[in-house]
Amino acid sequence: MPTWKISYPTPTTLTIKDGTASYQRQGEAPQSYTTSQLNEEKGLLGKLLDGFQFGEELEVEAFLAEESKPLSQRTVVPDSSLQGRHSVTRYFSDNMGRGSVGNYNIWLMGREAWIDVKGQPRLVMSLSEMAKGKFPSAQRAVLGSMTNLLIDIAQKLDPLPCLCGTGAETPEQHGTIESIISHRQHPNAPIEHVVTIGRCTVCHRGYTFTKSGDSHYSYSFYVREFPPA
Repeated sequence: MPTWKISYPTPTTLTIKDGTASYQRQGEAPQSYTTSQLNEEKGLLGKLLDGFQFGEELEVEAFLAEESKPLSQRTVVPDSSLQGRHSVTRYFSDNMGRGSVGNYNIWLMGREAWIDVKGQPRLVMSLSEMAKGKFPSAQRAVLGSMTNLLIDIAQKLDPLPCLCGTGAETPEQHGTIESIISHRQHPNAPIEHVVTIGRCTVCHRGYTFTKSGDSHYSYSFYVREFPPA
């Protein structure tokens, strides 16, 4: 049963279940609306969500969009557990900071590794290739013992049917996310504050991905399950 809550400025709860939204602001009587009302009555949803965070507003919007589909088209998430999966780092570099020029940068993007080493064109390897240690000699010479770490990571990730539960912080790192709401920028944020909501095309689990920051400094990433319990 998806529930969204805020504690400031006025504690408020919105719960949606079986086509009905229950809305409660502290000190006021609870109110009920059909999901059709929320979708169709202009301004109603915006009024109810006043005070909620940008990502939460989009989550409600995305959930209502899914709820409006016929039952035969709605997503069913399996009961299978993600227990035992390993959360892994997706970026590696020996760059020591601004003004420093490192020898390598490595990005894990879905089931590929993008490897930039000094003096060489970008190498794109599949997880399967990396799990078998198939590094060209030029990259291996620069990466040194880093290759052992990359092989270990690939051997953990490659056998999995999807990369849910492995620490992906963006849809691109995950690799099999189908967007419901894609790269929506906060209209009033002074920095880049982008939200993407989507589901894994393999197991259908949903996630809200938030990226916030500035390309001249740094970014922070936040991921949570969609819809929230």
